[in-house]
Amino acid sequence: MSAATLVLSLAAPAVADDTLDTAVPAQGSIPGSSSFFAMRQMAQTFTPRLTGQLDHIALWEGSVWTVDTTKTALTPVPGNIPTYQLRGDVNRTQHGWDLVPSVPIFAGREYALVVSVNVVAFRWYYIANSPSLPGYGGGDLWIGSPLTKDTLRDFTFEIYVAGATPPPSPPSNTAPTLNPPAQRAQTFAEGTVPSVSGTWSDPDTADNVSITAAPGSVTQAGPNSQGTWTWTGTAADEDVPVQTVTITANDHHNPAVTTTFTVGFYAVKPTATITPAASTASLLAAASRPKEGQLLSFTGSAHSQSAADNSGPWTYSWSVTKDGAPYPGSSSSTAFSFTPGDEGVYVVTLTVQDDGPLSGTDKLTITVDDVLPTATITGFTPALTAPKIVLPYELVSFAGTFTDPGTDDTHTAAWDFGDKTPVVAGWNVTHFFTTPGVYTVTLEVAQGDDPGVGTATTTVQVL
Repeated sequence: MSAATLVLSLAAPAVADDTLDTAVPAQGSIPGSSSFFAMRQMAQTFTPRLTGQLDHIALWEGSVWTVDTTKTALTPVPGNIPTYQLRGDVNRTQHGWDLVPSVPIFAGREYALVVSVNVVAFRWYYIANSPSLPGYGGGDLWIGSPLTKDTLRDFTFEIYVAGATPPPSPPSNTAPTLNPPAQRAQTFAEGTVPSVSGTWSDPDTADNVSITAAPGSVTQAGPNSQGTWTWTGTAADEDVPVQTVTITANDHHNPAVTTTFTVGFYAVKPTATITPAASTASLLAAASRPKEGQLLSFTGSAHSQSAADNSGPWTYSWSVTKDGAPYPGSSSSTAFSFTPGDEGVYVVTLTVQDDGPLSGTDKLTITVDDVLPTATITGFTPALTAPKIVLPYELVSFAGTFTDPGTDDTHTAAWDFGDKTPVVAGWNVTHFFTTPGVYTVTLEVAQGDDPGVGTATTTVQVL
């Protein structure tokens, strides 16, 4: 810390060629009532803006009575240690003193005004750092013995410089350039975290450029001369309104520069998933395929990229086709079952929809195999004995039936009486045998165009 001894004489206004270098608070302002009182030592450091002769100072001070004090510098120049008499004012009053001889000072160096009091009546007013009275940035308040810095306050003072040489003009400084993203209107899939990037540059390489964002957060990369910025937002649903994001670059020398872009979200198809029930899963995993007539059961689930959509409600819709044509069976719940009534290729489809306009689907293809019908001969009359015994040309009645898990099949019956007579169709038929012998009567049950038949036989003895 540089300093100089100040030679003061009592009560003189600033001379005509004086230039006000620094005023705390600003000239024309009156400080508040805050002060330090009864301190043996008080000081305020300052950094002049001008180079010249410091020949006048002014303090906002007050005291109960007149006292003698000594004003020195923190590092005094040999000789010229002055004394001066304080005015006996109780109120906040600005008092000024000429320095004779004046003290050479240089812009940018730090000096100190130090008050050492031989009685405890001196009061020096200060300002506290606040938005309405911002603190002085060229120095600090010091109090106590030894002197201790207080960065939250500044003593009030004015300094005047004679023969001032204005400081050299600071080098020109250019505001940074903030380049927006390639697309000003940014859209993202619902539920994803939005991220947008751009570039920045500053020709003043000594500047420390800071980049901020509102809303959201931003990171910057690169040296002080140029780099990139990346903004990150918050994932949202597609029904969240479009928001405007502002990116700000500040080099702390020029007004901040900004760029803006908008962020919106679009709906994405939800994901539907069909899960076979345990019993159905075992059928699908077996070496043989499911058979007609077997119950097939499934559960459905839905998922969206948007956390808001996953909380529901969801709409479920199930449907089935067989060999490409609609097949009976539907459901609007998460569970669905149906029984295939015929062999074929079945496609189970689940469609799910959240509160958005899009729906998602899942499909499961199942190949179902045929099951042959089971034929049964249920009637033979007359049934005189066992085994069945009839006489030649005796009219005999036969009846048959069947079972088939393939409920969609069309079934027909045909009888072969084993005596080389033509086959007879029908479920209930009559026949007579002309020649004695033992005959095997066969009932064949056919299932429309499907291959394979179900058969049942019985033996008839003709005496």
